[in-house]
Amino acid sequence: MSGLLLGTIKKPVQTDATFNQWEINNCTVLGWLYNSMETRIYNMFMYHDTVDSLWAALKKTYGHARNDSRIYELYKDIA
Repeated sequence: MSGLLLGTIKKPVQTDATFNQWEINNCTVLGWLYNSMETRIYNMFMYHDTVDSLWAALKKTYGHARNDSRIYELYKDIA
């Protein structure tokens, strides 16, 4: 299922024999991700219906250089 997060497993067409299993795995991982979020964060991202789409939005929102100061603070706190 990590392939869903990494983007190596793409959504097959509905007529593909692997579509049903892909859909089960996609829903499972979406459930894990959504259930681990605070409500306010979930509300911002709840309209994503694929792991790939959700993960890309999360990376775009939270995976930027502005986190550097927070990372520095955390390192300083544990040192």
